[in-house]
Formats: sequence, C-alpha cells, structure tokens
Amino acid sequence: MRTEPLLPQDLLTRVSSGRSSPETAPHSTWARALRVWAGCRAAHAVAFGLLQPHWRRLVLACVLGALLAPRTTAYAEKRHRTREEVPPPAAPATAPAAAPPEPQAPAPAPAAAARGPEAPRFAAALDTVVHAGQPGGDSAFFMSPLFHVAFRLSERLTMVGAWGLAHATVNTNDGRATQVRPGNPFAALVYTRHSGEWRYFVGLGGAAPVAILPGDVNARLEVQTAFTYAAAMRGNWDYWLWDHDAFSIVTPFGIERRKANGFIWGLEGGIGVMVPIRSVNERLDVSVQTAADLAYQALPWLRAGGRLSLVVMPRFTGQKTQLAAEPYVRAHTHRWFGQLGVLMNVDRPHGFAFDKGGIWSLRLGGGLNF
Repeated sequence: MRTEPLLPQDLLTRVSSGRSSPETAPHSTWARALRVWAGCRAAHAVAFGLLQPHWRRLVLACVLGALLAPRTTAYAEKRHRTREEVPPPAAPATAPAAAPPEPQAPAPAPAAAARGPEAPRFAAALDTVVHAGQPGGDSAFFMSPLFHVAFRLSERLTMVGAWGLAHATVNTNDGRATQVRPGNPFAALVYTRHSGEWRYFVGLGGAAPVAILPGDVNARLEVQTAFTYAAAMRGNWDYWLWDHDAFSIVTPFGIERRKANGFIWGLEGGIGVMVPIRSVNERLDVSVQTAADLAYQALPWLRAGGRLSLVVMPRFTGQKTQLAAEPYVRAHTHRWFGQLGVLMNVDRPHGFAFDKGGIWSLRLGGGLNF
C-alpha cells in the first residue's frame, strides 16, 4: 500500500491506454459518462436483435457490470487509502470550566518585635558637672547643669537644643559670693543617615547671646568666673554655650559605630564662630573642636570606655588649645540611659587636672526617650 500523498491524477479512472491529466481533460467525467451510455446503447441493440427478452436483460446487466466494475473498484481503493492515511480529526476536548477562586485570608502582619523597637520621637537629657577646689587660695564650689532636647522631625532630620546654667560659690575672707547665670541657648537642625551599624550626622545651628556680663565691676568678675568654670569643667567643649556677650553660628558633625556587643567607637566635632555684640567682648572668636570616643559594650545594657577631646581657639590670647580625657561607664536601654564619668584637663590652661590650679569635674548624666 502506498504511503505518499495522493496526487490529483491518481483519482482519475483509466478510460484509454494513457492517464488523463487535469489540464488536457477538464471534462473527463462527462466524457466517460457519454462513452458508457454509448456502449450501453450498442449492447442493447445487439442484445435485442439476437437474444430473447430474458437473455437480453442478463447480457445488459453483464455489460453494464463490466463497464462500471473498474470505476467502482478504483473508487473503493481510493476511499480505503484515504481513510488509512488521513486519520479522522479528534474531537476537540472541552476543558472543564475553571472553578471560581476561593477567597483567601489576608496575610498576617509581622509582629512588632520582628520590626524592632520604634525609633524614639523625643529625647531629653540632663548633663551635670561639678568641681570643688581652692582657686586663688579660697574654697569654691562650681556646678553646671546642661539640659539637652532632641525632636525627630523625619527619618533623617532632627531638631536639637541645649541650654545650661553656670553656678559658682566662692568663700572669701569677706564672705561668700554666689552667682547663678544662664548660658547661651543653642539650637540646630541635624541631618542624620544610618547605614547598618554606622551613623553619620551633620548640622547647622546657632547660639543666642543670653550670657551677659553685668555692669558692676565686682559682679562682672564673679559671673565671668562662673562662665569660665562651666566651660573648663567640660574641657572647653561647646564653648559657644558660655562665651558671654556674643552670638554664635555652629556646624556640628560626626560619625559613630554602634553594635550590640564588642568595641564601639565614634568621632565628632564642630566649628563655631562667635561674634561679639558689646564692647565688653570685642574679639571675634573661632572654636574648632574634635573628639574620639572608644568604648566596650560588655552587656547589652552596660558600656565602659573613654573619650579624648581637643579644642582649638586660635584667636584666644595665651593658651589656644585644650586637651581633655574622660573615662566613663554608661548604663542604657531603649528608653533611658545613665552615665558617670570623670573629666580631666590634660594641658594648660586648665590642666593638669589634679595639680594646683587645675580643673577636673565629676560628670553625671541621664536621659529619657519618648
């Protein structure tokens, strides 16, 4: 049985010695029918002239069968081949209708503990330094509380502020003199960026001229001593908080690394320009400060370390630098902290701390986050 596709000429019936083609015999079907009819008429004429009526019918049937047998056989073979070579088309499968999706319950929100504690929006702290000594041979007690606040405006912007008091009590032969004076209030806008364990910040702010010397000459000396000790007990850090009769423009900056345990460290600094507003203070001062902090996080809530600071004031008369060191211990959680340290001025004008005329301070601080 042939396996190649059927051609058009294979569907034609032999009616002569050759095979007709579609081009030469477009009406071959009608021609064959005419020849069959002519043959039948001839056979009928012969049969009717020679045979009896019943024999005539038999002969006519044989002639017709002989003429139509090739055509019928070829047509049957063609139908058989077509059925074998061309399989019947498969009935299209009808996919079952998709069931409507079942409603799903919303995914549960992650637990607050997985997100970690939310960053505090507001923070307040109090930093107090105290010193007792005998400047000029007289017993004296100095204290300076400094109040800090911070308010987070956005993820990266924070408004910070600070304002402190200078207190001095000096016992002399003439009696006891006490002075309590406010320092210069400070405010700054700080941009902070976090990257893993690292934190970077830079800001811009200023200090208003609230620290004013009085007109009386004797009181002026006492107040100026209180301001000087308030700055010296902090190693002259943030000197613009205590520079009298001047307003300041300040740029703080810093970088620090924090982690749950191990060694942590940070660097911070600032540049302040202090502009005088009265003839009592006629000098334009510039203060450049930098500090390094290294600590060991022994427990998640306990840290011990040290801080070394350097303040340079190039326009000051006499000693233009102040180096200070402060060992400390700090306890803290997410909501509060407390710190205890001892600041020691290392070089002149306020050091060495424990020499005669030197200045040191006991530092106590704490704060809350909201």
